[in-house]
Amino acid sequence: MTPWSTDMQRRISYSLLRIAACLAIVLLHTVESARLLYLGDADVGLQFASKSVVACLMWAVPVFLMVTGALLLDGSKKTSIAKVWKKYIPRVAGALLLFCYGFRVFDYFMDHEQGGFLRGVLWGGLRNALTEGSWAHLWYLYVLLGLYMLMPFFQKVAQHSTDSQLRYLLGILFLFLSLLPILEQFGYSCPISIQVATIYPFYLFLGYAIHNRILRLNRLSSALLLVLPIAVILPAVKYGWEIGYSAFPVVLQSAGVFGLLDTVQNPASEGGWGIRLLNSFDRCSFGIYLIHMMGLRLVLRYAGWNPYQTAVPVLSFAGLWLATALASWVCIWAVRKVPGLKKIL
Repeated sequence: MTPWSTDMQRRISYSLLRIAACLAIVLLHTVESARLLYLGDADVGLQFASKSVVACLMWAVPVFLMVTGALLLDGSKKTSIAKVWKKYIPRVAGALLLFCYGFRVFDYFMDHEQGGFLRGVLWGGLRNALTEGSWAHLWYLYVLLGLYMLMPFFQKVAQHSTDSQLRYLLGILFLFLSLLPILEQFGYSCPISIQVATIYPFYLFLGYAIHNRILRLNRLSSALLLVLPIAVILPAVKYGWEIGYSAFPVVLQSAGVFGLLDTVQNPASEGGWGIRLLNSFDRCSFGIYLIHMMGLRLVLRYAGWNPYQTAVPVLSFAGLWLATALASWVCIWAVRKVPGLKKIL
């Protein structure tokens, strides 16, 4: 049996999307972590370049969500309330507890905290999990928990709506959650709001719509959606405007990345080493997202390595990014060998 034993074209496109998103997130956090720690050691040009790289990679988390939507909103996979609470939520909640406690132990020893270990770690880890008090990038797990709780209803919307109704839904959400909020940058606000919506369900439906050709994107249009928003992102960074997940350039870039990789054709060889490595990285991508910040903290904060003060900062950042991704992959590959952790990671 090959790694792509069923529906291979869909599997490889999803894997490529998850891998691209994972690598983009590691690079984003590499640059942003260094920028926050060594803000005064970079000249104006490097500061602008760093902020621009971060802003141009904001599509990474949305693409993860779009893959989730393409998979779980599909009517062939019944997402019942029981399945959500027996399969998806325990996995995310387990990962949340595991890493909240893992990071609490890490902080306790690395920061040489005073006080009892049991109280500082056992209670501290649980408190952090319940109050979102752990490392910042774990916010994604809380978003996943909320989305999974509503996934059976999202699936019904997707399956019982016509193509035109889904396009209408995407249009309304895009207008009110992405375009109209731009007015706030100029001191205005739209009095009409979608009271039960955040941008994250939008990405679920966007991934589903693109994958099922409800929104048709060819390679050219996808490439343009990825590249053209940079012309908006760079001036926004220069003037200090916020580029968040709901910003319309991020929405367009996310659609572009998804459209480009979702149509990747089957590999010529089904069992080569390249496919096995691809499959391995894909399976570890969730864990890589969770653990990679530990490596960045060790190098940037505790070892005090400043890439801005190296001879060629671009190469230093690239090296740290690749080394962090590779080390995180190896760690998660090994951790997944532990009984019980494979289901979580």
